[in-house]
Amino acid sequence: MRSLVLLAITALAAPSVTAQLRDCRPAQTPHELPAASALVDSAHAIADLAPFSRAGRPMLFSLIYNEDDSLPHVRPLDKADAIAAVLVMRALRPQPPSEIWAIRVRVQEGQNPMLTLERSTYCPPVPDSTPMVIVPNVTSFDLQHRDRVPIENLRIDELEMLVSAEGEVLVVHLIGSTGVKAFDDQLTRDLKHRRFHPALLDDLPMQAVYRTGGKSPRL
Repeated sequence: MRSLVLLAITALAAPSVTAQLRDCRPAQTPHELPAASALVDSAHAIADLAPFSRAGRPMLFSLIYNEDDSLPHVRPLDKADAIAAVLVMRALRPQPPSEIWAIRVRVQEGQNPMLTLERSTYCPPVPDSTPMVIVPNVTSFDLQHRDRVPIENLRIDELEMLVSAEGEVLVVHLIGSTGVKAFDDQLTRDLKHRRFHPALLDDLPMQAVYRTGGKSPRL
């Protein structure tokens, strides 16, 4: 059964942290940046945020809209702006729920206060560099009742995992099957102990889907 072990390790060859950083790109959803006025009551937000402004330093906020959200989760890129994030939330205009998307709000106070929108930066999750060894416990009964799949054809085409903001695997989905249920079940159990570098949105960790073969969904 050594071939099964090698197949599992090959399917989950872990990119380096450097590879993760190289894969950080501007989020492409929404496809076109909306006008700031369509998303935020800018005058309201700027007035409310004025007491929290610090000379020469803009305030940056990451907005994440989930599929059923008309209002986003607002995260300050600087923890010192946590209270200011609540004020930004109050100035947001509801949006029609659609797909998952993200955007960044920049607020510049001063003589010419301004609120602008810009694309967020997204990095998909990647496995850490810890080697993973799987020793499947496949019985002769399993091999005899594997829907007549030859051993040499046993393979893992694709795996999909939901990774938490802490880098833990929450859900494992095997896309397809090896044809041996015992191996599928053990692989699923073992993968739940796998550690990841979590996805990053504007340098902040978030829950996201990882898919093998460089096919992880992107914002």
